[in-house]
Amino acid sequence: MSLSLIVGNLGSWALQTLLLIAVTGAVLALLRVTDPRLRLRMWHGILGAALLLPVMQRWRIDAASPSVDAAAGAARFAWEPWLAAFASSASRHAPARWPPDSDSSAGCG
Repeated sequence: MSLSLIVGNLGSWALQTLLLIAVTGAVLALLRVTDPRLRLRMWHGILGAALLLPVMQRWRIDAASPSVDAAAGAARFAWEPWLAAFASSASRHAPARWPPDSDSSAGCG
């Protein structure tokens, strides 16, 4: 396994863990949970879930050429699902492309 894949997988795990912790903290604050035993059990469960995340999800294995830059490869693997989801939702809501294509600007000059 290459360094870029390790960094990408570690980045994905860190982002998922950060979101899990943030959502748990927000839910505990919104519900105003004050019982220390319940809060401790909740955080223990979140710690267990965070440690099990790498086991529960599929690891990315690259069969591409080794000439790929390590930083670019790590960023591509770590953010590819998020960017694809954002691009598909943005394309549905975007009314027009900017800047316009050179073909469509025939009347400008």
